[in-house]
Amino acid sequence: DSKIKKEETLAKFFENGEYTTLFADGAVSAMYGYANGQPAYAVYQNGSAPTFHNSYDPKPTSYTLSGTKTVEGHPIEDIYQFELYAATQSSDGTGAFVEGALLETVTNTGSSFTFSELNFDSAAGYRYIIKEKAALKDGVSVDYADRITFDEKVYNVEIDVSDHDLDGVLSVQQIRINGNPIDHNTVASAIVFTNVVD
Repeated sequence: DSKIKKEETLAKFFENGEYTTLFADGAVSAMYGYANGQPAYAVYQNGSAPTFHNSYDPKPTSYTLSGTKTVEGHPIEDIYQFELYAATQSSDGTGAFVEGALLETVTNTGSSFTFSELNFDSAAGYRYIIKEKAALKDGVSVDYADRITFDEKVYNVEIDVSDHDLDGVLSVQQIRINGNPIDHNTVASAIVFTNVVD
């Protein structure tokens, strides 16, 4: 019958005959899977042959990285700078992060700092490096500048983005900082820079 023919056609189109039904309302159904190594989907209307599409344009997602600033030995002021770099993973098998282009430099506001929103339009793993700049905000001069010891910590950040539910909508699935999984809502408390004023 038509249902059997539909299933046979879909099985031939999708790799290994595997696919996920995105929706089915009786008259129209849509399926998602892979064909020739690429994301693909099919649309089926009752009484018609399925139509296949090898293009996949998921709805993008975004995430905002932020951190915490503390100062020991002096009241905190809005004068410290933090840098966000693009990063890649070393090809030598160590998994080490390789620093790339500087994406943004921001200044703290009180005990926090926040980078601009990062936008993701494809399923992938994205890597970044965050560190504090060992210099005060441009144009700022304080009488204790030569007594500041800047925090030299480096944070390697991995953001995994995927269409986890196969519904055409990307989302951030996992965030790792220096290799450790971090809850999306606690990233700011996991990225901490502490300066000391002697």
